[in-house]
Amino acid sequence: MNPGKIVISGMGQISALGQGLAGLQEGLAGRRRPWRTSRSVKAPGGPITVDIFAVPDVVLPTTLPEAVQRRMPKVAKMFFSAALEALADAFPGPSPLKESPARVGLVVGTAFAGLDLSNQFEKRLVLEGPAGASPNLFATSVQNAIASSLSLSLGIQGPSSTVNVMEHTTAGSLRTAYDWLLQDKVDHVLVLIGDEVSDMHIYAMAGRDAKAAVCDHPLGEGVVGFVLSRDSAALKKYAAIARVDLYQADQLTRERRLNRSHEELYGSSVTGSAFEVALGCLLTQADGRPTVCVQISSQGESAGVRLEGAE
Repeated sequence: MNPGKIVISGMGQISALGQGLAGLQEGLAGRRRPWRTSRSVKAPGGPITVDIFAVPDVVLPTTLPEAVQRRMPKVAKMFFSAALEALADAFPGPSPLKESPARVGLVVGTAFAGLDLSNQFEKRLVLEGPAGASPNLFATSVQNAIASSLSLSLGIQGPSSTVNVMEHTTAGSLRTAYDWLLQDKVDHVLVLIGDEVSDMHIYAMAGRDAKAAVCDHPLGEGVVGFVLSRDSAALKKYAAIARVDLYQADQLTRERRLNRSHEELYGSSVTGSAFEVALGCLLTQADGRPTVCVQISSQGESAGVRLEGAE
């Protein structure tokens, strides 16, 4: 069966620009600046303080029980927020999650997931012994905990996967969803990509050699949500995905490309290229020109996504 084009039919985000796609659009237009703050950690020589682009308080629907929200860590709340934004954007009317939940898939892309939760679990285990082992902290800190929670909460019954390949997490997540759609496993895939700033990031930034620094902007956190759809099933079309793959230098010379071009909006993050893909969708939708969003890994490989006009 020919699936036709694979399109991005919905988007959402939460970042230092706020909650919702409008924040990203206003940031791109220069009408909003990211929320900048600082975060401190303890160290033998005294507190270490680093500037970050932080996500403000996450507002979740009141339909979600307060007790559930209270137990959710911040990273899970960010993913939940981006998921709801993207789904509402793609399906303003009846949702396929109610009509055909088995034809909806889920991909969670994260380089670090609940790193602070893992550290808290290990710290309590070291300081208190077996009695300090928290089943709740352990369960919420494993890599696939976010995907499990989302699939259960949203009623997604199609395939589900967590992608964790560091700098290639964005391309790997979108490629997984793209392949599922090409193989006719699903009609839509909810793809969520992002990370939060953890204590370990603060220590790493504070200990880096300023002369060899690769980050020109403060640490950033946030999650981007995409709904990828088969062309025939999409109600809205931002852009079509023409290719998700590794790129060679000579393949990028004549392309409009985004490569950490807007870090001043969302901060420095391993999964920040997800924001570039979202911005690329907005740019391609506006003028119809193809856009390639690439990210160069620590091994010098360029993984990217080529977007084209959806019509």
